[in-house]
Amino acid sequence: MKQLIRLVLPLVAGLALLPQMIFHARQDRGLTVTAQGERRVALVIGNSAYALGALANPVNDARDIAATLRQANFEVLFGENQNRRQMRELIRQFGDKIRNGGVGLFFFAGHGVQVNSTNFLIPIGAEITKETEVEDEAVSVNFVLAQMEDARNKLNIVVLDACRDNPFARSFRTAGERGLAVTKSAPTGTLIAYATGAGSVASDGAGRNGLFTQELLTNLKTPGLTLESVFRRTRTTVRSKSNGQQVPYEYTSVEGEDFYFLPPNGAAPPPVTAPVTATGPPTTKPANSLRMSVAGVPLTAMSFVTASVDASGNVTNQRQEQCYGFVEDLGGVKLEMVEVPGGTFQMGSTSSAAQEAFEDAKRYNKDVKYERFSYEQPQHEVSVSGFAMGKYEVTQAQWQAVMGTTVSQQRDKENKDWPLRGEGGEYPMYYVSWEEAREFCQELSQRTGKTYRLPTEAEWEYAARAGTITVFAFGPTISAQIVNYNGNNPYQQAANGSYREKAVPVGGMGAANRFGLFDMHGNVWEWCEDMWHESYVGAPSDGSAWLSGGDSNRRALRGGSLAQNAWECRSARRSWNSPRLRRNMGGFRVVAVSRTQ
Repeated sequence: MKQLIRLVLPLVAGLALLPQMIFHARQDRGLTVTAQGERRVALVIGNSAYALGALANPVNDARDIAATLRQANFEVLFGENQNRRQMRELIRQFGDKIRNGGVGLFFFAGHGVQVNSTNFLIPIGAEITKETEVEDEAVSVNFVLAQMEDARNKLNIVVLDACRDNPFARSFRTAGERGLAVTKSAPTGTLIAYATGAGSVASDGAGRNGLFTQELLTNLKTPGLTLESVFRRTRTTVRSKSNGQQVPYEYTSVEGEDFYFLPPNGAAPPPVTAPVTATGPPTTKPANSLRMSVAGVPLTAMSFVTASVDASGNVTNQRQEQCYGFVEDLGGVKLEMVEVPGGTFQMGSTSSAAQEAFEDAKRYNKDVKYERFSYEQPQHEVSVSGFAMGKYEVTQAQWQAVMGTTVSQQRDKENKDWPLRGEGGEYPMYYVSWEEAREFCQELSQRTGKTYRLPTEAEWEYAARAGTITVFAFGPTISAQIVNYNGNNPYQQAANGSYREKAVPVGGMGAANRFGLFDMHGNVWEWCEDMWHESYVGAPSDGSAWLSGGDSNRRALRGGSLAQNAWECRSARRSWNSPRLRRNMGGFRVVAVSRTQ
């Protein structure tokens, strides 16, 4: 009888009765594991934005794990909402970086399945309707382990937190025991940790992190815990807090001395050191030399503050996070760019989300038409390649450095007695037409030798969402404490807030989204490259600009502005204007891409 697919969430060992995992032993391998200067490399992936069975926590889990590992001196490769091609490329890069190194750690949060005793991780965009499609649509755990085997590094750690409810339950039959097959091809010197044991399923969780990752983070940050102690303590706490419903498992062939994420004395681990591959006089390289932007320049770490907003509009969970980027010098004026990792997301609004926004808008304007919300439909899946985006909207100082005019001179081109909505070098530039914004990008490209342009609508929304699936990047609503909009007209249950009636200096609201981008909601509208289309029927799925079949006399605007009601600042909200028109609330930000994009 043909073996049926076993769709398993969480990722678990599957054969809990076996006392240990079967490993391919290698006699020529050094297994003494210490914390004395070994090179540490991690690949962290979190997939949340599934079309079927979307999850709230995996992207949060991945981001928090990545930040914690960086504090433990891991060089971190990171991906969120990755499709199959993107996942496999990251895994290949990971394999190259751990070659002949010290410690390699792989963390995945998302959905997973088992087919014919082989375990698979589910990418965003996987189209699985039957067993025979899984191998082509998903990523085998064996592919990760093969990279580790080939790298011949001393210690491998694999952490699989995919204990989620089964999104395919209605599409597939399940048979036999629940759980993944035992992994038989892990290299010696490997610990594999699963978020829960055979036959059990953990929920996605109601907080920022799933229970397993929440407790794992606590123990990773505790100095003096050995590798085994980290996971043993995590298992004990998870079992207790779940009343025995979730019990993590580990399978290990690690030998030799103890490994510590943080040494017993509480000091930071020794700096990451790459294996020596050449002889000669010592050279000095920047710490970020191994991490390059899509624009072809080294990246540096940038710290920022982000926050969440609850349904009542309260700002919660303010925290510091880290992104990577680079800085352009425009003759003494800085232009900060943030690297945005590629990924796959659901663009636009579902019919229910559009209806919710429509009902909210009618509270303030009973004559509003639903047509404005049909522009956001149908919701569809889009895969976006990595790019760098302006950390802030283009400022008046940046505009003047490149184009030579001031905001008041731009206004005067309209021969109108229109007001200024904020004036100064750090204020966003406005009174800029779409055509002029493109001229700025062209001039910037010529000056820097890089490729700058306006974002596509898909890139803009992907960057604005920053891995979230909520109405706004901060949560189900926004607060005038951290977004510059017409706070007299909040969204849903949020309380009224301030209406400033003018722009604020870029970043002045204090909180970025999770990519490290400021003012993606409110402040000034932002031009995109695309011509206007009144729905997403026929829209590109690769993140490119939609430049055919629409109205070239109208160009897309995103993000809302200082004068808009909250519903108009949603991540999915679309608007348009004439490409030649300058508005006192219309600005833009730039993206930098590789020469091939």
